[in-house]
Amino acid sequence: MAETERTSDPADAILQWLAAEPDADLVAELGALRAHLAAISGDPDRVQGGLEMLQQFGARALDACGRLRPRLLDAALPLSRELHVAADALVELLRDIATAIERLEARRETRWLRFGREEAERGGEQAFALISEAHIIVSMSGASAPEGLWRSAHALGGMAREAGHDVDEAAVRRLFLYRRMLAAAVAQPESLTPRESSWMFDYLDSIAMQAQLSHEPVEPSAAGYWIDLAGDAPPVAVCR
Repeated sequence: MAETERTSDPADAILQWLAAEPDADLVAELGALRAHLAAISGDPDRVQGGLEMLQQFGARALDACGRLRPRLLDAALPLSRELHVAADALVELLRDIATAIERLEARRETRWLRFGREEAERGGEQAFALISEAHIIVSMSGASAPEGLWRSAHALGGMAREAGHDVDEAAVRRLFLYRRMLAAAVAQPESLTPRESSWMFDYLDSIAMQAQLSHEPVEPSAAGYWIDLAGDAPPVAVCR
């Protein structure tokens, strides 16, 4: 077999899988997604259409979220083993795909400098959308945020660009998702049922942009929270 044929086999298998309908068995679907992600995670930029594949992986993972969230709505906490395994696997996949997209886009920085920041912002928004969805699954599961989730959120959230000018649609979307994630954490979703958590995120969809983000203390301080942008923790009340 020629070398070119051997190297194209993983990509061909991935494309065939992406073209097929998602597996009705959610755990099997997540297992297949994990296996295909592993096949290109070493260096997705060397795989033809690597970024597009990662984006399609993200779309498949979000489809899985759309199938899992209705099952979580009426679930009792703590979750059954079946739901717990599925939720954990999905959260891990969402984070890993987001990380892969972020790393791939970071290696293309010189191209961004030539063609502007629009592509970079779009890649950042795609990665953060996956992180945001992972936080929703964690919240509805009554679980604590896994290690690294908040560090990724602070890095990708875009607060540093809050005071910038000429922010495009992707940057605005990322700022909205970051605000919603921060506001949800302040509401302490671990004390809510899965359905209450779902209602909370629906409500925040309409008011999250009212949250004020500032690098300076805000007033009144009793209503303020502080964030360690280099840390791995949610907002903490100023009074603490």
